[in-house]
Amino acid sequence: MSRNRRWALGLSVMAAAYMGCASERATPDADELDADELRTATRTPKGDYTVFGAYINRCTTASVLGLSEQLIAEVNCMNPGHMERIDAIDGVTIDDSVFPYLQTIAAQSLRESAKEKSGVQVTSALRSLPQQYMLYRWYQRGRCGISLAAAPGTSPHESGLALDLQNWSSMRRTMEKNDYRWFGNSDSVHFTFDGDGAIDLAGNSIRAFVSLWNRNNPTDTIPPDTATYTRTVASRLMKAPSTGFDLGPSCGGSP
Repeated sequence: MSRNRRWALGLSVMAAAYMGCASERATPDADELDADELRTATRTPKGDYTVFGAYINRCTTASVLGLSEQLIAEVNCMNPGHMERIDAIDGVTIDDSVFPYLQTIAAQSLRESAKEKSGVQVTSALRSLPQQYMLYRWYQRGRCGISLAAAPGTSPHESGLALDLQNWSSMRRTMEKNDYRWFGNSDSVHFTFDGDGAIDLAGNSIRAFVSLWNRNNPTDTIPPDTATYTRTVASRLMKAPSTGFDLGPSCGGSP
C-alpha cells in the first residue's frame, strides 16, 4: 500500500471516531486493513490489544476492563464522595461485567426502588469512556447486537446516572416513582436518574483519560484542560492499551 493511502486511511480512522460525524465507511474494520496496518492499529508495542483492536476483535466491553478500571479510579479521585457502590444493595443483582457504581443520589434512589420491589437485575451501570466508544462503534456498524448507544462523552452512564435493567418491564413503574426516567421503547432497558442533586460528570470521564494518556505519553500529550470528545481524544483513545497504562491513577487506589 502506498504512503499516501496509508496516510489517508489513518486520517479516516481518526475522523470517524470523532463524535460519529464522519461517514460510516471512513472507519475500517479488520477486513479492510492489510496485515501491517492491522498489526499497528490493533496491538500495542507489548502485543496487547489497543481499544481499537478490542473493538474489531471482541464483542464485549470486558475486553477493556483493565483500562476501564484505571479510568474509573481516576474519576473517583476527581470527585470523592460522589460515587457509591451498588452491589451490596439488598434486592439488587448485578452481572459480573458491570461496574457497580452510581452517583450517590442515584444509588439512594435505586435502594428505595429495591425496598419496594426486590429483584432489580442490573446489566449496566457506570460506564467508562472506552466502553462507550466500543458500544457506539458497534451500534454504528450494526455489530454485536447493539441496537442503540450514545456517542462517547455524552452518555449518562459515564456520569453514573444511568442503569440498564434486564427486568425493566416489571420494574418500570417503581423506578419512575423513584425519579428514574425510562428511555422508551427505542432503548427499553435504559433508565436515567432525573431527580434533584444529579451532577453531570461526563466530562470527567474524558479528563480522566487525558490525565492517564499524558502521564504515559509525555511526548504526545493532549491539552490537559480537554473535557470534550475531540478528534485528538478520539485518535489517542483508539491507540490506548485495553489492559491499562503502565502508570495508573495518580491518587492511588481503585474503585
